[in-house]
Amino acid sequence: MLPFCYKIYEADGETILAICDSDVVGRVFTEDILVLDAKKSFYFDEECTQIKARRLFEQATIINATGEKAVALLIEQGLIDAGRILRVNGVPHAQMVRLQ
Repeated sequence: MLPFCYKIYEADGETILAICDSDVVGRVFTEDILVLDAKKSFYFDEECTQIKARRLFEQATIINATGEKAVALLIEQGLIDAGRILRVNGVPHAQMVRLQ
């Protein structure tokens, strides 16, 4: 199993990347009133490596990421601020919109 699974959506001229750690996909996390549902139908179309994930980040105008590895890679690439991550029951989630 590769470290990430992803799905690409095209809508209104935007390229939306949904990317998730492979070990998180299909799971639901809850904390108080928060629910983080890493639905397989939303995140899983293909699997990829870190190298492919970085290329996908370059192409996406919107990114929805869930899981330690996916969010850490976004931080490493300078695409999101570590202080702006939502955690639900310890699982990180982040969203990014590229303004052009």
